Amino acid sequence: MQNRLIGRLFRNRFFRIFLTLLVLSMIGYLATSEFSKFMLYRSGIDSIQSMDLEQAFEELQSLYKLDPEYRDVALQLAWTVDEILTLGMDNLDLQHNVDILRWLTSTQDWEALATALDQSMVLIPAGEFEMGSDQGDYDERPQRRIDLDAYEIDRYEVTNLQYQLFLLSTGRRSPQYWTGTDFPPSTHDFPVVGVSWEDAEAYCQWTNKRLPSEAEWEKACRGNQGNLYPWGDTWHPDKANVGLDIANLWPEGFEDAWELLSVSERDSELPSIMPVGSFISGVSPYGVLDMVGNVEEWTVDWYNPSSYQNMPQKNPLTLEPKWAHSIRGSGWVYRHGVENWVSKWSRCSSRNASHSFSHARVGFRCARSY
Repeated sequence: MQNRLIGRLFRNRFFRIFLTLLVLSMIGYLATSEFSKFMLYRSGIDSIQSMDLEQAFEELQSLYKLDPEYRDVALQLAWTVDEILTLGMDNLDLQHNVDILRWLTSTQDWEALATALDQSMVLIPAGEFEMGSDQGDYDERPQRRIDLDAYEIDRYEVTNLQYQLFLLSTGRRSPQYWTGTDFPPSTHDFPVVGVSWEDAEAYCQWTNKRLPSEAEWEKACRGNQGNLYPWGDTWHPDKANVGLDIANLWPEGFEDAWELLSVSERDSELPSIMPVGSFISGVSPYGVLDMVGNVEEWTVDWYNPSSYQNMPQKNPLTLEPKWAHSIRGSGWVYRHGVENWVSKWSRCSSRNASHSFSHARVGFRCARSY
């Protein structure tokens, strides 16, 4: 019975036409797919030969996502990234810079990832900028023009992976949410937190860098046009990893933040630190990322609420009173994360301070005189 039905189908003219078209379309699809992969591969190899490494990375990565087993695409991609790191990350397009970090994380090439992160610094040119705010808190006044020498600053906040290498080399203490010298699983490219000012300063010195001054941090954040936020003068919480509307989620208080840092499975309803460079749309005018959200950041200055009143115009640095160090930027979580409160602390000119103990939302980035 079944064979007779199949026979009738094949004797049906319209069914034979339909079947023929289906086979031809499948052949066409496979041919087109293979041709597309071939063209991506050929174009990637041509880009390598002309040393257009950014283009080669983009094309070969696209091919790898389509078919990771295609010819020797994995080897060609690895060679391209290695060559980019040899030449340095400085001049890469911002999107390619972040894409390379994500690629190295996905391939678990931790040595190369640490190199890429260390190399990712941004040159801030010498010159004046508007520091402080006459509309801000008392400690931000008066706003005035400040002149800084040229310097470089890390494009990204210092990550768990980088800090782990420092601990293994120096034997310094680990953050309290780590297990020995191991950070929580799958957080290699997350910013380290729970680091005291002394720990942060020691790390920067270990890398032949230093902590930025408050003035250097603020200029890197707002540019020389006086932006309120890195991206401009309008608050956009979607441009940064900031904890909003979470008061009802934490009945036990802020100490729960340490537990959130330790979990390997992230709950989308709860705040979390995110990989560095996750918010490209929040980039500063100079190309620095995560200056709002993710983690608050240590600076080299001692905090003085009235220091702006007598601030020198050239390369200012607050050296006293020696009771707490200045912190800049906003973090990944706030106990009462209402938007107007978080947006206030996310302004480039906003100032905060802490004593030298560790804190669940404080990390850092490094700078270097140019």
